[in-house]
Formats: sequence, C-alpha cells, structure tokens
Amino acid sequence: MGLVFQFENFKECWWDHWILDFLLCNGAGIVIGSWAIRRYNVHVYNLLECISTPQFSPVTAHLFHELELNTAQTAHRRNNLRWSFTTSLTNLLTVESIFICTQVFELNAFYIKHLLWLEPANLFNIVRLCVWFFVSLPGVQQIYAYMADPTVTSIGAHALLMVTILTT
Repeated sequence: MGLVFQFENFKECWWDHWILDFLLCNGAGIVIGSWAIRRYNVHVYNLLECISTPQFSPVTAHLFHELELNTAQTAHRRNNLRWSFTTSLTNLLTVESIFICTQVFELNAFYIKHLLWLEPANLFNIVRLCVWFFVSLPGVQQIYAYMADPTVTSIGAHALLMVTILTT
C-alpha cells in the first residue's frame, strides 16, 4: 500500500490488499509451504518400483537407477535446517537481511517494468526472476552454513553471486 503513488497497478481497494493478498494468498502460501516442508522432509521415494513396469526403456531405467543411488547416498547427509535466528544478534541480522534483500529484489521487478516501460508479461523480467530463483537456492544454503557451522570460514560463491546480482 505504501507505493500506490508510484505504480498504477498497485492501486486497488483496501480490502484487496489486506484480505485477498495478505490473508488469503500469503496465509495460504505459508500454510501450504509449512505442510510441504514437513511432508517432504521425512518422505522417502522409492523409484526402483517404477522401473519394473514395461513402459520404461532401458535408458530411462538406468537414469532412474542412478537417481535412486544418488538419493540413497545423500539421504543420510541431509540435515534439517534450524536457522535459530533468535540465538544471537548476528543470526537475527543475517535472517532479516536475507528477508529484506529478497523483498527489495522482488520490488525491483516492478521498478524495471515501470522505468523501462516494459509490458507485464515481458520475457526479460521473467527470465531475470527465474535466474534469481535458481541462484538464490544454493546461495541461501551457503549463508546458512556460514552462519550455523563454525567450521565454515568463508561464504560460498553462490552467496557472493547472489549479493552481486542484488546490488546491480
């Protein structure tokens, strides 16, 4: 609601901002995301059962088998991410910085459309947001490892790339 004076597409009714956007969309996203994290964190998929069906070619069966082996090798190393952002001021500032930077980057999508006079469905902005999504996935994990693990002495390359993309 604070940027209505800058962007035409932000001019909506007050109830649209608070009820539809905030309560329904964001609330449903939080609930569904929390459910998905709980469900997929413990669920183990057995892809080898699919291979016995005759519709798969030998190449596809081999790919499934390789994927199953890689999943089995990494399943024991998978850890639950506990951000523990209330344990120290540094952790709190790190998590808040990630949140603020993400919001700024998403707001930049609206500024780019407005300043460059791009159509809403322009491919440039969509590709830019997709690149940010795929770069930020390992970047945030590297920031978490740097914050939570005392043996990690430097931030990773994806996290540095994430900061570089955000500042340009």
